[in-house]
Amino acid sequence: YDPPEILTLVLKRFEKKGNTVTKLNDYVKFPLEIKLDPYTLKKAKHLDDIGDMINSNHHLYRLFGIVVHNGSIKGGHYIAYVKHRVEGKDRWFRFSDTEFKEEKSIEIVLQLQAYILFYEKVHQ
Repeated sequence: YDPPEILTLVLKRFEKKGNTVTKLNDYVKFPLEIKLDPYTLKKAKHLDDIGDMINSNHHLYRLFGIVVHNGSIKGGHYIAYVKHRVEGKDRWFRFSDTEFKEEKSIEIVLQLQAYILFYEKVHQ
């Protein structure tokens, strides 16, 4: 098993109870980096290897994109936030239909009510 180059996480934002569907608006904290090593033990050939894998960065992923849904279950609008490296610096941009703008800080991005998160595998 080799993890994918792009890791896509879809957060549960809708809930069905009986015939009623509601949108979940709770804030879900998400990291800039995620390590999958503790969850991928198949590569460990011996029990002694597991500790080394958990402390390694073999399956390290870095956030590069977010999709947000604004609105209700009956309708709304999707907005994408994408990281782009410019002159050696990571910058975050907000895309909404025909307009885009640069976000001022990563803190703004980390406070978003994410629906879909995109992580890219970090090669070391």
